[in-house]
Amino acid sequence: METGLRVLSYNVRYEGLDDGVRSWERRCDGVIGVCRLHRPDVMGFQECWLDQQATLEAGLPDYAFVGEETAGGDHTPIAYRRSRFECQEWAVFALSETPAELGSVGWDASYPRFATWARLTDRVTERTLLVANTHFDHEGPRARRESATLLRDRLPTAEADGLVVLGDFNCRPASDAYAALTAADPSPELSDARDAATTVHGPAETYVGFEEDTNRKRIDYVFVSSGVSARQFAVLADVNQNWRHPSDHLPVLADLSLPEA
Repeated sequence: METGLRVLSYNVRYEGLDDGVRSWERRCDGVIGVCRLHRPDVMGFQECWLDQQATLEAGLPDYAFVGEETAGGDHTPIAYRRSRFECQEWAVFALSETPAELGSVGWDASYPRFATWARLTDRVTERTLLVANTHFDHEGPRARRESATLLRDRLPTAEADGLVVLGDFNCRPASDAYAALTAADPSPELSDARDAATTVHGPAETYVGFEEDTNRKRIDYVFVSSGVSARQFAVLADVNQNWRHPSDHLPVLADLSLPEA
């Protein structure tokens, strides 16, 4: 027997970057609508500043959110369905040489970067899932590579039945950072859910910009540990009522299976 799990990763774009038709006030209903329609069990958001998180929490009352609320900058909260999961523990660390110093900038990164993890217990099956959500730096190739190694080293996987890693990794599949994330050693071994899924749907790229952008690329992922199988994977190209994407990234969604005890 297996337990189904739907996860979603979504870079919602920092609200301070845009105004007019692209302002967060005009985009947030579209972001919330995508989440409501596709009904994931667990979500990870990137470029989610605190005011934006408050808007998402108000629009998604079925979900509890965990994440850092004091350090400045781009946050990486995790949201989980209250009716299904109980959060046993969660924490945040910096992607830097000093991970305990939230807000520290690592290696050749341009901004502070974070990783958030949460240990969730299914209220029915009592299976425990470790979920991580992160956003790697967009400019520093060394920072991305080192962040991949740090992420794998610091996640407390021993007490979980499965691991799911969500995020905007700002790297393509041919990059050193991607290779570090999916290396067979050290554990935990992580697989790209898109490659592992039996059904794949939607565009190949996840960063698409807004209407005029041509620099489209695949940089948002769902990674899973061994024992977690991927049944379906989709890049969601939903648009709002004005035929615009709610963010410059498309959300990625995966239907996974956890083995029963």
